[in-house]
Amino acid sequence: MKKYFFIFTALICVLFQSCDTSVNQTNALDFENKINVGTVETPSIIGKWYYNSEDDRYYYQFISNGTVYYQYYQNIGAETSALNTFITKTGNWSYLNIEKNSFSISWDDSIACWYDIISEDNEKLVVKRREDGPVGLGLGDVTNLLKSAKTVVYTVDEEIKGLIGTWYYDETKNGKSIKFQVDGICYCKYYQNYGSGTFSNLNGWVTRKGVWHYSKENKLLSITMDSEISYYYDISDLSSTTVTLKLSNDSPAGTSIVYSANPLYK
Repeated sequence: MKKYFFIFTALICVLFQSCDTSVNQTNALDFENKINVGTVETPSIIGKWYYNSEDDRYYYQFISNGTVYYQYYQNIGAETSALNTFITKTGNWSYLNIEKNSFSISWDDSIACWYDIISEDNEKLVVKRREDGPVGLGLGDVTNLLKSAKTVVYTVDEEIKGLIGTWYYDETKNGKSIKFQVDGICYCKYYQNYGSGTFSNLNGWVTRKGVWHYSKENKLLSITMDSEISYYYDISDLSSTTVTLKLSNDSPAGTSIVYSANPLYK
């Protein structure tokens, strides 16, 4: 009888050990699955996305606080128009679901537009406009948001490289100035005196933005400031310290705020 008792006890011990091992293996497998699920990367719209692979100045940028920026080139009028420049539009965005695979985007001048995030790889994030949502401007025709784009390198003709930089209208290098940038943008800083009295809040230093362009064919420098027409100049006596911008015969009547009959100083 004792023999059968010992055999029965041994069988029970083996059974409990087997069950315990099975439970431990199951728990370990569940834990491993939870870790794997937690480390799976899901697409996210947050970040800076390009929509022109050849130019990194064209982009959308989604900020985690719900703000979105859209930078594009505004092309209005002639090549030398000061209206031709990069514009940044501001809007708002938010996820539409807990899974964060759908989002809404709206601009200050447009109602919202809904999108689904379709896929993501090393090069792009693919989105698709939802037909069941409002019909705002959204991302326009853009469905591929690129993770990178070529950086634009500006070049300036060798003969006028010295023009780049800040030039002052007097030798003290204080006061009025004009700054030429390699990207074709220029800024003129000057004192504005519009008020009817000494203490008018319209009086003070202001900076106006413009665009410049140099023609190698006719050797003319065109400068177009905001709210002005284009004026053309002959570049004379360009050195590392001085330059004279002579108003060309091709210029329209009148003068620009940047004009000076005297040399400019760097």
